[in-house]
Amino acid sequence: VKMAQWVAARLDLVDHSGQDLSSTTTPPFDDCQHPWMPTSVPSTVLAMLVENGIYPDPYVGLNSKEIPDIGDCGASNYTYWFCCRFVIPENEWMVPQGKRWWLFMDGVNYSLQCFMNGSEIPLEVDRGMFLRRALDVTDFIKADTNYLAILVKPPDHFGKIPPSGGQGGDHSLAMDVTAQFFEGWDWIIPIADRGTGIWGDVYLRRTGQLRLQDPYVITSFKDDKGDSWDAEEDSLHDGGGDDDDADFAPEWASLEVGMRLVNAGPATRARVVATITHEEE
Repeated sequence: VKMAQWVAARLDLVDHSGQDLSSTTTPPFDDCQHPWMPTSVPSTVLAMLVENGIYPDPYVGLNSKEIPDIGDCGASNYTYWFCCRFVIPENEWMVPQGKRWWLFMDGVNYSLQCFMNGSEIPLEVDRGMFLRRALDVTDFIKADTNYLAILVKPPDHFGKIPPSGGQGGDHSLAMDVTAQFFEGWDWIIPIADRGTGIWGDVYLRRTGQLRLQDPYVITSFKDDKGDSWDAEEDSLHDGGGDDDDADFAPEWASLEVGMRLVNAGPATRARVVATITHEEE
């Protein structure tokens, strides 16, 4: 389902709750007026503010000095509502028995609250930049027009840049599960909003009651000397043979396959079949 119509506004400039924003036409989707502004997802708060001309492009000249750093202005300056309006045709919304609707969020930095059509969607974990979420919204979604409101807050420990500068600022950002370079390093200036925003895709998908999630494959190779190559670590492990990478000639490979099985229904048994085929080059 296409979710392309987004608007955003700063939390302390909006006098409506998440229930209100996700159940009415309060966000001006068709004619944005202050404090609302059009945006797209994925986007960070700072990228959105630059796109709408609120702040200058931080990658031009010394413009970054004109953008207030969260360590000086506080978290409220970069705490935003992201609201979306989307339509599900009647013939697509009808949920056959056992089917579920899922809201996928591939990356939100840092913490969030999520509302759909007037109700808050429960979250098992409400913070973490690298957590990919799959929320069961079968009981919240409806035919025709739907409203989604996501409140996004900055990292809990966003840190402060000392007057003298320095790599990593005061390093307090390291207390949160987020990208550590946002406080600046020798190869990047500090990011004023610490990367706050919806930085991954947001989309809807309909599935059966059983769903496979987070699949992965780990491959390793071995040769007749006992040496093995760990593809995940990209390194050679000496098994007693020559540890020269150039002489490594794998004779066979092993695969480790893993995934998570999500059961959103009454099923008590499931079967997963994986097929591995060899292709000649």
